[in-house]
Amino acid sequence: MDESTPQRKKPGPKKGATYRKTEELRFDLIETLRSKNFDPVAALVEVHAEATKLYKKRLLHHNGFGAVGAMTVAKDSAVSIMEFVYPKRKAVELTGAQGTDLFQSFNDLVREIAKGDKE
Repeated sequence: MDESTPQRKKPGPKKGATYRKTEELRFDLIETLRSKNFDPVAALVEVHAEATKLYKKRLLHHNGFGAVGAMTVAKDSAVSIMEFVYPKRKAVELTGAQGTDLFQSFNDLVREIAKGDKE
């Protein structure tokens, strides 16, 4: 592009921009939670601790009956807590040179080893 050609703007809001309504709703939610002395992260931590206790109790005293459900609750609460601590990562596509499968040589090696085991 030469200097006389104006650059086109991308449609939509700028990256990272938030709408005022969204910010107002978020603020209202935070204020409501504070007024009720409710901390969702603390509640999730408590749920996780209780579910872990129940899991261990079920394993020891009930031959494991009901332990899977308790462990599922503990796992789900831990996953939810992680979202407050660690940011979500973007998906990254792994490709080799010229878009070839990055793991193709590894796959070929596994096939060769499998063939050798059969012989």
